[in-house]
Amino acid sequence: MRSPVPRKRLSQLLFGFAALVIAVLGGGAGVSAMASAGGHARAAAGAKHAATAARRGRRGRRGARGLVGPQGPQGNQGAQGFTGTPGPPGPPGPAGPQGATGPAGAGGANGAAGATGPTGPSGPTGPSGATGAAGATGGTGPTGPSGATGPTGPSGQQTIYFAAAAGTPTSTFQSVFNHGGLQLLARCDSGSHLLLRAFNSGAHNAVIKVFDSFNNTITTTDSSTNSGNPVTAGYSTTTSGQSADHSRYTEDDQFSSAEIFDFNPTGAGGVTDAEGTLTFVDDTSSSVSVTYLAHQSSGDEKPFIGSSGDDCVFGGQALFPPT
Repeated sequence: MRSPVPRKRLSQLLFGFAALVIAVLGGGAGVSAMASAGGHARAAAGAKHAATAARRGRRGRRGARGLVGPQGPQGNQGAQGFTGTPGPPGPPGPAGPQGATGPAGAGGANGAAGATGPTGPSGPTGPSGATGAAGATGGTGPTGPSGATGPTGPSGQQTIYFAAAAGTPTSTFQSVFNHGGLQLLARCDSGSHLLLRAFNSGAHNAVIKVFDSFNNTITTTDSSTNSGNPVTAGYSTTTSGQSADHSRYTEDDQFSSAEIFDFNPTGAGGVTDAEGTLTFVDDTSSSVSVTYLAHQSSGDEKPFIGSSGDDCVFGGQALFPPT
């Protein structure tokens, strides 16, 4: 039977083994300092003896407890431990600021123009195409819309009106109608006499005739009476009731341009009440027909009402071809 390993020797072996493991694992300078140089030797011998005893299988007797030896000197610094396993990679750092835009690069120079190639030969002239058939005659287009209605033409009628107090105008005639070469003028003199005048305002010769009825005998004058353009006048008188009625027919068959025809001149016994027609025709077929009345307060009543302020009235309608 193998004798057991003494307890003191076993303690030394275990102590040395522990010191060896700590040194190998990088335990640090404090643990290594516990072992002295002599301790190292005893530990190595004990370990060798323990290994031999273990091989032989002997069990030593329990030895007496040994005395605790003095504390050995501080041991040498243990060997550097193994390098640790690298840690996992850290998270990606934040993106850096965008760099400034670099300056634009200079443009490349234009390449040289290539040489002009030679002119190719002209191709042969192709044959003339056949004459196409005549197209069909187009149909009649739709009727266009009616044109806009033109402006209303002249009516061919004009109202003549003159009413004035005595002395209006004082010495001149007032135009009351002018169309187709015939101008009619009127005046009420200071004696409340009505003066009526026809004037050829056109550039052509004309014929003028007047027929009226009135209550007394009057005269008719012409600006050209003494120059070969006589005025023909005829009168008739009839008695009917309490008044004598008179009819007059006057004319100028050569009523030339710018000529005056006074068909109701002033003078003693002038017209007080009259109604008649005047017809004017020139050599271009321009014609005017006037139906009129004439009244003056001299020798008769005032027209309208006594307080009207008017002494002479000349009015009617003139008819002429529309133009």
